Amino acid sequence: MLPAELGGLEALKELLIDETSVRDNPLGGDSKKLETLSASNPLSLSLLLHSFERLTSLSELSIDNSNITELPDGVGELVKLRRLSLSNCHWIRELPESIGQLGRSLEELDISGMGVSELPDSFGNLQSLKVLKMDYCFLSEFPSSIWHLRSLEEMHASSCTNLEGEIPGDIVELINLRILKLRYSPISSLPPEIKFLSKLETLDLLHCDMLHELPALPSGLFIVHLSPKLKEKVSNLLVDRGFIVV
Repeated sequence: MLPAELGGLEALKELLIDETSVRDNPLGGDSKKLETLSASNPLSLSLLLHSFERLTSLSELSIDNSNITELPDGVGELVKLRRLSLSNCHWIRELPESIGQLGRSLEELDISGMGVSELPDSFGNLQSLKVLKMDYCFLSEFPSSIWHLRSLEEMHASSCTNLEGEIPGDIVELINLRILKLRYSPISSLPPEIKFLSKLETLDLLHCDMLHELPALPSGLFIVHLSPKLKEKVSNLLVDRGFIVV
């Protein structure tokens, strides 16, 4: 336990309780200058107090590998939150609709290894999001809301074993995408529209064994990771075009 008086530290900017046995977040409404709260790899933490939305200066929240079962609706009130990391929070089954209220602030979101099988409709409101990490997720398809994220620069969706079928042509809407990682995912095809992603630099398709051919790729692409069988088919062509095939 941490003393309740901790919540009265009005000038506190950073609280790190990673890898501790602290069970509850003791912060209250007086910690309005707190900018960083990190509670990753906790031994006992299973609850975020619903009053934590009063932390109006919070810019970074990390609760990786915790036993927390839900993200409170109040997360939408954290209007300065830039980075939210929920990696391996297996017991969180859904994200609240209120997460869409972070559209002007949130730049990085990590939901890798979470128990989430679909994203809320409000997800497309995250117009400032630059980095989305959802490796080992349970999504069976990319929700249409993802294609609204015009600021997105990196999308990590490796080892998503339920992610089957075609990547839709709507991916062309991600005009700022630089890195796309889909390794160990059973996708079957990439759309021809991918060639219009002019800022794409890295495409990772390693061990995407259901993928048997590639469409024309963006001219700015620099590094391509391919499964062995696909590499045999197209590596010479890609090397001739200046790509580094790994």
